[in-house]
Amino acid sequence: MYRFKSGQFEDMILEQVMLRDAPDLYRLADWAERETILQDMRDHFDELRKRLARAPIHEHCSHPRCGKTAKWLTLPKFYRGGWLPDPYYWCGTHGPQETDGISPKLPIHFDTIKALSDKRSQRELHKRLREVLGITKGTRITEEFARRFFAKLR
Repeated sequence: MYRFKSGQFEDMILEQVMLRDAPDLYRLADWAERETILQDMRDHFDELRKRLARAPIHEHCSHPRCGKTAKWLTLPKFYRGGWLPDPYYWCGTHGPQETDGISPKLPIHFDTIKALSDKRSQRELHKRLREVLGITKGTRITEEFARRFFAKLR
């Protein structure tokens, strides 16, 4: 367990920050890697990312006649470039009808946040990914909740 001692995440554990504010945490982890500091935090962060890949998905494929659990998402292209944080979800079999103006299939994971360039879009996608992972809107992400969530993903 890694607990932040200072900064915007002071007195929070890494699991809690991952569920509350993943876009800022990803930026912090990238910075720590570039500066080659906070090795304990980076190691624990990588372990949480691996666990998150095993999280159950609570979303179904966007294909009209498919009821399978989604494994992938695609993002529509923004007219000025970049991607909109409004994902479509797909099973392993189906995908978007057109490829023009649609991102390639991306895994349903917080790592997908990096595909978006601006902070506002990253935050919006993070909210949607939390819902797909079963964390409903309005859920208080306390230290206890975060520990229980990641303990189930072993």
